[in-house]
Amino acid sequence: MKERSFSYRNELLCFLTIVCGIAFNIVCAYLNGLVANSPLWLDSIGTITVAGIAGFFPGIITGVSTNILRYFEGTNNPYYAILSAAIAVVSAFFFGKKLQKKPVNVVWLILVLAFIGGIPGTWISRFLWGTGIDNPFVYELARLFHKKIGFHEVLSDYTSFFLFDIIDKTISVLVALFIMSFVPDVIRGRLRNSGLRQEYVPADTRKPSFSNMRRSISAGSVILIVIVTLISVGAVTWVSSVLFGRYAKDQAVKDVEHAIEQVKNGRIGIDERRIDPDELRECVSIGRSSPAYYRIEAELREIRDGAPDVLNLYIVYPVDDGFRVVFDLSHREDMLYDYGQTVPYGIAFEPHIGDLLRGEEIEPVPSDTKRGRLISVMEPINMPSGALLCYVGGDVDYSNLNYYHNDFLVRVLLITAALIVVVIAWSIHLARNRLVLPINSMAYCANEFITDYDSRGVYDEARRISRLKINTGDEIENLYRAFKKMTVDTVAREQNIRKQSETISRMQNGLIVILADMVENRDNDTGNHIKRTASYVKLIMEGLKKRGYYLDQLTDTFVSDVIQSAPLHDLGKIGISDTILNKPGKLTPEEFEIMKQHTVIGGDILERAISEIHGESYLREARNLAHYHHEKWAGGGYPEGLKGEDIPLSARIMAIADVFDAVSQKRVYKEAFTFEQSVDIIRKDSGTAFDPKCVEAFMDSLDAIREVLESDGEEDIAM
Repeated sequence: MKERSFSYRNELLCFLTIVCGIAFNIVCAYLNGLVANSPLWLDSIGTITVAGIAGFFPGIITGVSTNILRYFEGTNNPYYAILSAAIAVVSAFFFGKKLQKKPVNVVWLILVLAFIGGIPGTWISRFLWGTGIDNPFVYELARLFHKKIGFHEVLSDYTSFFLFDIIDKTISVLVALFIMSFVPDVIRGRLRNSGLRQEYVPADTRKPSFSNMRRSISAGSVILIVIVTLISVGAVTWVSSVLFGRYAKDQAVKDVEHAIEQVKNGRIGIDERRIDPDELRECVSIGRSSPAYYRIEAELREIRDGAPDVLNLYIVYPVDDGFRVVFDLSHREDMLYDYGQTVPYGIAFEPHIGDLLRGEEIEPVPSDTKRGRLISVMEPINMPSGALLCYVGGDVDYSNLNYYHNDFLVRVLLITAALIVVVIAWSIHLARNRLVLPINSMAYCANEFITDYDSRGVYDEARRISRLKINTGDEIENLYRAFKKMTVDTVAREQNIRKQSETISRMQNGLIVILADMVENRDNDTGNHIKRTASYVKLIMEGLKKRGYYLDQLTDTFVSDVIQSAPLHDLGKIGISDTILNKPGKLTPEEFEIMKQHTVIGGDILERAISEIHGESYLREARNLAHYHHEKWAGGGYPEGLKGEDIPLSARIMAIADVFDAVSQKRVYKEAFTFEQSVDIIRKDSGTAFDPKCVEAFMDSLDAIREVLESDGEEDIAM
């Protein structure tokens, strides 16, 4: 219970810090508002301070909450909440990395925060309200840039806002730094660890050796949270946008239909005049010659003016090649059609021509015309006999609907973006304290437990795990308790397994040496050949690693396997007759061809062993050594005639070791070459018989090689 209460006290302290930050923001903004025409805002000091001492999540809550609460002052601050969240994130990162120790970094912080507040903030103002300037000081500075320097009007607005925002953020950052200087490190630590549900977090979890494990847990959690949140909010925003677009379109169509209804049946003006059907029929027939034409036109204009969203109101008669105009009332005076003029059917109306000629009702038709992107609504007016008299129609500007739709969408996105940031920040904060850190700590302890338990001891490791005291109250805590309980048993079991493995490994190495000795004892001239070549192989691989060559292949496992299997490189000689193997003189061509088969025989023997013994990687390298150690770098070797890096690396290394040992030792058919002569042979054959990089590594180790040669292979080659 003690750990829980401690955690709750930290959470209470963090909550009070957020409240104080919000209050400080609102008070500073209120006091700034008392200054007439102040070009500053000063509403982010609390956000910067809280983010700096408590981290990104409390800072985001402070900033977004400030914007939401200031909405009740009658401002439009909620639309800028996403900017406050961005300021909190940048500030938390800056102070979390302790970058404030260098003055130049503080200057960069001010510029970045001013950019966030000035540039996107100006765009939001211009998009939603048509202008970003509502302050005389900012306006005058923008005019100066525009008139005197020649900046574009939009660039002038952005520049002036950015410059004033630099002043605002300079004051805000300096005040925040002043406040933070009084906050003790202990309090900062408690604030940053608020919500943490364990007593001990191993500091070593931040080591590079553990960074991959840490990233995999936290990154997976964050990505999952972000994806789920974005999909959810995106779906809601999309549905809202679609519904708003449909509503706006339906409402515009209803406005046109209402105007048409007035023309057909309604009353016009306060004297409730009606359009007489007989007069309308006369206007259709003779147009402006009718005494009622101009009066009806004025009445139609009155109807159109009473519906501001209706762009055009008209009465037409459909004929085969288009609409014949009777009346045309448009807000675009330069695009009016005269009586009797025929307007061709547009592409959008072609599917409806038959219905129009028959006098039937049609659905609203969206179209692109020279008057703009329109939605046209048309209804027939019939004579008492039922025959078509004309169509009365109206247009609404579709581009205006798009503007309203985009305006709505941007407002929704600005609000939801801030909420998304809050949700993601809260999820990350929760995942860090309830999931990532507990699992990370257990994973780290398990990793150290496996790698270091011999040096630390069973009880040391048990105490480390017990110190975690994870108390999340959920499955993570259950996992921790089970993990802690089985620690001692796991260590004991691992120790037993390791002892058995060491025994098996010693037996395995002994069998390899015995097998190699059996082959060697058939060759009277080889002496300690297998021991010396194994030592040379080890020295060459160490030299390659020092030079940085083939690091992707020279893993610890590879090096161990090659050294362990080096004694088997001449295993194939077990299949060569003693007559040839121990012949005191030079071999004939036929005998040499038989001798060359020892590489194939050795490779086949080890290939069969691999098929029977699964999982022994050293056997694969033993096969490579036995089969390919007589291949040459430039080609021409045997048995495959491979060249370059097509030859396995282990075989290229063994080729040097084998030749050097052969020339430096006395055989029945030759005397031993001196050390210098033997080295010179290796050097001269670099790039032809041997891999040049392996030769370089060999040359780097000459002192150690001489020691092996002089000790006749008795040097310790253990890993």
